[in-house]
Amino acid sequence: MLSNVFCTALVFTLVACFGSGLRGEGLPRTFGWTAYGTTSAGYAVSVAIGNALADDGYRLRVIPAKNDISRLTPLRAERVQFAATGIGSFLAQEGASDFGTRRWGPQKLRLIMMSWSNTNTVVAVATKDTGVNTVQDLAGKRVVWVIGAPALNMNMEGVLAFGDLDWSDVVRVEVGGQKAAMQGLIDGTIDAAIASTNTSALYQLAGSPRGLYFIPKPHDDVAGWRRMNLKAPWIKPTIGTVGVDLSAENPLEGGGYGYPILITYAIRDEQMVYDL
Repeated sequence: MLSNVFCTALVFTLVACFGSGLRGEGLPRTFGWTAYGTTSAGYAVSVAIGNALADDGYRLRVIPAKNDISRLTPLRAERVQFAATGIGSFLAQEGASDFGTRRWGPQKLRLIMMSWSNTNTVVAVATKDTGVNTVQDLAGKRVVWVIGAPALNMNMEGVLAFGDLDWSDVVRVEVGGQKAAMQGLIDGTIDAAIASTNTSALYQLAGSPRGLYFIPKPHDDVAGWRRMNLKAPWIKPTIGTVGVDLSAENPLEGGGYGYPILITYAIRDEQMVYDL
């Protein structure tokens, strides 16, 4: 579940706009966007935004997707108007990583808005039964690789670099989506994965026999941050106070970026985007 603080932080912009009585002519009364699967923070955030919009008579259809490619495919095909993404939006714009193919290439995307909250959006989650306490402890552990999700994989690559590790130092376990990654942690087929501290599936993991541990990235580890930012320059130091067992009294030193990042294509009707 999402904390009241988190929900408030994420929807304040939309509530301010629509709560003031502004009704956009360009925004359809029913519209859609893609997000990560139903166990993800991005999906929960999107549903919360949809609830805020519903108060003003709008219906937001949130379409769950497994990875970066499957989030952008419906957007490119114009089956939805927007997509709630992460750093995959940057990779798609640049035609990099999984988007560096003839089928994709650089995409003409436009940023609409992004959310900065008091979570850590890039955290390596390990299970307590692994005995992992630091990034260096991931050596030899089963670490997830999500097919078609270059952003998640590059974030994990950055975290591994923080501990002076790379993919050759761990056992790479491939899964088809972020939901499968979270389920693998619970089932015992995976030891560590990338997530946000408020990912809904982590509450289930915390209550399971395996337990949950957020691996910190201490802000005073200058060398570690330098190595990580060479791989993932978008990760910035953040203090997480929202998520499983986190609070202002029990914060987590970690990293993140604005998430979710709401995007659309350059061809989208300007009035529709402005109204949203």
